[in-house]
Amino acid sequence: MASSRKTIQTPHVSLSRIERKGIRVELTPIELDGAVSVALRAFGRGMSAREVTEHVLPVDVLYLAWKADVVVGFASLSFNQSPPYFAGTVVDPAHQGEKIYMTLARQRILDTIERGHNSFMTRTQNPVIEHALTRSLTSLVAEQHIKNFDIRRELAPKVYGRMLTAERPFSRDETVNTIYAQLNYMRGDAFKLTFVLQ
Repeated sequence: MASSRKTIQTPHVSLSRIERKGIRVELTPIELDGAVSVALRAFGRGMSAREVTEHVLPVDVLYLAWKADVVVGFASLSFNQSPPYFAGTVVDPAHQGEKIYMTLARQRILDTIERGHNSFMTRTQNPVIEHALTRSLTSLVAEQHIKNFDIRRELAPKVYGRMLTAERPFSRDETVNTIYAQLNYMRGDAFKLTFVLQ
């Protein structure tokens, strides 16, 4: 059974929203190669192609961000657990700072709300992720898609078994960086973040 596809035009990128219609999301070779390539550039030596493939495909919805027919980022979303899980997001380092992550985050949040969920969760070692999700939610409050939101942060020791990126990431928000400084990146600590929408 083929996956369903929808194209979403945004001011920053064109998004392909691919929803599974069977066991897994079915990608064309160009889509799969694009997602794996962008992840390897973003994670450096922190992740293998096999890990990317195993993390990308077993999801309910995969979003691919395109610029000039090239995959420049992707994000995934799983509805098979409660709350829905934002499984992974990657933006090509050459395109970071172009609001691609914000675009991917916003679309996943809107799809979560559209399906009737009032929360979602993710795991991350990266303070940029928390900062960007918070900024996306703040804009959705301003646009009256939601009234407000809360963040629940829980330490997840050794969940990844190692640091996933080649270098420790930092966000533009020093408050968030200070919180993430308590992680032991080398042993694979992360935070489980639950965002509750009101």
